[in-house]
Amino acid sequence: MERQQGALDGCKLTRRVRGDLPLRDHRRFSLLFYAYGHTQVLVRGYPSNGGDGDGPELEPALDLLFSNVWRVSCWKEWTSLALRTATAEERAALERRIGEIRSTRKVFLLSEDSIENYIIAGSVAWAEHYLTEYHAGPLWNRVPGPAREVAIVGDVIYRD
Repeated sequence: MERQQGALDGCKLTRRVRGDLPLRDHRRFSLLFYAYGHTQVLVRGYPSNGGDGDGPELEPALDLLFSNVWRVSCWKEWTSLALRTATAEERAALERRIGEIRSTRKVFLLSEDSIENYIIAGSVAWAEHYLTEYHAGPLWNRVPGPAREVAIVGDVIYRD
């Protein structure tokens, strides 16, 4: 396994691949961590089974790490995810409300047919993993104490 650096340092990954949006998911999502100094936001989709249980019925959690975050506007928790980038018209509507958004920043919308819930950032990465104990997850290596490696289900997907 290859060791990645930067925001993904501390994770053992098989590979990191570029993903496509939109990303739709049925899990219950929560804004889990926000690091102002690191300009990162971690959003977690919790399994419908709570992440406990054995065997094939066990569903993994889905973590999304937004990097180079400029602005966050979302609920603390919501019931499903429809992650997509804003269209030119949606971006212009948002700029009329909040001011200019640099061209290097992407507007990631979190809900279907709405510009009310968004994260403006440089990129996003996501990965599924199983919740085995309280931990920050495979994409967030900011928890004090010894580094923990978390098994990732599949690949780490990113979009910049």
